[in-house]
Amino acid sequence: MFNRRARTSKGQLARYQRVNNDSNTPRVARVYYIGFKISELPLISSGYYNCNAVVLFGDKLAALSHYSKRYQKDINGYVEEMVMEMKKKGEDNLVAVIIGGDEEHFSKNAVVLRELGIPITNLYCDNYPEKCAVPVGDAEAKDLVVIPTTREVFMMTHKTRRFFNLSPYS
Repeated sequence: MFNRRARTSKGQLARYQRVNNDSNTPRVARVYYIGFKISELPLISSGYYNCNAVVLFGDKLAALSHYSKRYQKDINGYVEEMVMEMKKKGEDNLVAVIIGGDEEHFSKNAVVLRELGIPITNLYCDNYPEKCAVPVGDAEAKDLVVIPTTREVFMMTHKTRRFFNLSPYS
């Protein structure tokens, strides 16, 4: 398991819960599988099993993806597209957080970001097996909340309800 995570506080958990509870309102941008979204609003996506997420932070906007290599032939084309779209919106000083289930996809995302010169400031991968209905070891389904204004990334696991702060530089 690749994992760099910071301690979490009750305040961070409260922000995660507040955004998660607002997930069906216009105050939150929901990212559906398969795809990515760029927004100044908090971003939320649920059900990352063997899927991978790339979070990009600019000065004002953030981007969140939800992809699986199973349904994406060019699994890393979306990372380049996300970076290009963020730069079109005037976001040049980008940093990334990568979250993964599938280790091969996760590693390819890291390579693409490094080739594009985007610093990876935090990461998490639990090696969720691609063809396994029941996760092994620490692998389990994950939900993500990204808050652009505070540059925070929070992850909650489904089964054990573990809460992680994966924010840049945390």
